[in-house]
Amino acid sequence: MLRFFDGFESQTATEWTNQSGIWSLVAAGRLGGNAVDVSGNCLSKTVDSQPSWFVGFGFKPPRPDMSGVFAGLMDGGTMQVQLEFGNVGTNIIVRNGGGTVLGTAVINFEQGVWHFYELNVVFSATAGSVILKRDGATLLTLTNVNTIHSANATADTLWLTSNNGQCLYDDVYMCDATGTRNNTFLGDCRVTLWVPTQDGVHKDFIPSTGTSHYAMVDDVPSDGDATYVSSGTVGAIDTYRTPTATFAGTVKGLKVGVTARKDDAGNRSVGIVIGDGVDPVTQLGANFALTTVYTRQVTAVMETNPLTGNPWTLADIQADEFGLEVTV
Repeated sequence: MLRFFDGFESQTATEWTNQSGIWSLVAAGRLGGNAVDVSGNCLSKTVDSQPSWFVGFGFKPPRPDMSGVFAGLMDGGTMQVQLEFGNVGTNIIVRNGGGTVLGTAVINFEQGVWHFYELNVVFSATAGSVILKRDGATLLTLTNVNTIHSANATADTLWLTSNNGQCLYDDVYMCDATGTRNNTFLGDCRVTLWVPTQDGVHKDFIPSTGTSHYAMVDDVPSDGDATYVSSGTVGAIDTYRTPTATFAGTVKGLKVGVTARKDDAGNRSVGIVIGDGVDPVTQLGANFALTTVYTRQVTAVMETNPLTGNPWTLADIQADEFGLEVTV
């Protein structure tokens, strides 16, 4: 099951935890768009404990003498398995949290070149396994190895780090081994952000200027109170349409994000919704309560279209409408 993805296209890292070190969002993405520039023990993403994870990410090293850890899977604060460069970037070492080298893959190091890495780990003290891929090619397969350092045969956190200055990461995904979809390697894939380009059928909110609703909410990142739509009426709905795709491909999953705040005392909550422009909208997940500070809220990953129960297609996304409803 696809549990998480991020391409940093929203120009925020609100779904990540900043551990330490320095990071920034830069307009230097793997396939255009943005990436995250990491220096130090920097960013982590915690989902939940699983006995196996499949993770993928684009990675671009900054210097020819690259060495040290660049990614890992953790159980809470304990490293279970980590990836590190050795011999100035000419090989990748897989090491468990106890320091034992599990295997080494020889590579051709290319400074300043993007590669897409994928890692699968099954966690066990005696029957663990590791598969490491780069650009779809298998670099290393390990079986019957110790892939834990904590008391648990699980991991819950992906950790991105750099001991060598400004490393770039992009197009990150995390899949567990459950469910009937996305329960293995996804292969080289990209994360795309679509912002509204048309008004939907529901236009209950009031634009801060003009008559176009979508134009008030299409800024990346959010421009705060410069442009916005607003409503204080419970049940008010605003929906928007996405642009026409300029590419082809299989949609592995979708998330919808909203940035919102309240401007007065009292409780106020909104829900993120999807609709087809004809039938009543469907709320995606729970309400989220607003504060007086703009906060970005994102739905859980959806592998299927909740209106049809079928896997997403590009045509679905372009036909449907997405937005928000005042619920409290």
